[in-house]
Amino acid sequence: MLRLVVRLVVPLVAALALSACAAPPEAEMTEAREALAAARAAGAERYAPAEYGEAAGMLQRSERFVAEGDYRQALSAALEARELANAAAAAAGGAKEAARARATTAMDQAQASLAAARAFTDAATAKPPRTRPERLHVSEVRRAVVAANVAVQKAREAIGRDDFAAATEALDAVRAQLDEVMAAKPEPPPPPKPRRRR
Repeated sequence: MLRLVVRLVVPLVAALALSACAAPPEAEMTEAREALAAARAAGAERYAPAEYGEAAGMLQRSERFVAEGDYRQALSAALEARELANAAAAAAGGAKEAARARATTAMDQAQASLAAARAFTDAATAKPPRTRPERLHVSEVRRAVVAANVAVQKAREAIGRDDFAAATEALDAVRAQLDEVMAAKPEPPPPPKPRRRR
């Protein structure tokens, strides 16, 4: 009885395997394309470019095997492309969150420097500086505050587009510029020269 089952099942499985490779693996290739599209939507092109490129390359191999009529290799490549695309999406998710965290930290630091600069200019408005170098320094800080406000707004827009790298770079530049201007305190005026006695 067992031999009869084996004689019936084995040829059937073999026939199914052969028939599976007798036509292009359209379903598997569609799944690979959908997985690649999902990885792209997850930001894999930006945050996991190596993994995404590998998945896209494997899908192209599958398509090339189909063109050559090697459907067995096409099936294998399509299945691998799908798995690589899923891995790219997962890698992109982690990298994207890390980039978001860096941008958030950069925003906090830039806002702190901006707040310090504003407090300085507010104090100068309440009590105007006496010397010309001090007045020039206040003017430089005010110009830096205006430029920083524009840069911070652009960084917010970049964060809204999920371009965290650009936002972080811009915010780091804002903080560095404000800190540099604030640190450039004017030299105190020289002491008055003693009057000569006549």
